[in-house]
Amino acid sequence: MIRSDGSVVHHGDRLAVFPWWSFTKTLLAICALRRVERGTLVLDTPLQGYRFTLRQVLGHRAGLGCYGQVPAYHAAVRAGGAAWTGTRMV
Repeated sequence: MIRSDGSVVHHGDRLAVFPWWSFTKTLLAICALRRVERGTLVLDTPLQGYRFTLRQVLGHRAGLGCYGQVPAYHAAVRAGGAAWTGTRMV
């Protein structure tokens, strides 16, 4: 918890494992939209080198497949391979 004075109070085990991926989508969307507000990102212009826009990505309408459903990804994980790059995921 963050107090109004900016100090952080920890409750429970700080090393506990939890599913961080559930909220990173929201955090990344907030960061992207803040950059849109500042004029450093554009929602409706296709991303460089791709056919989809940031708005489509944030709305899960860019046509990108779920990497969780890609057999090659799971085979790489089972084989102990390195994490896939963003380009490879696309």
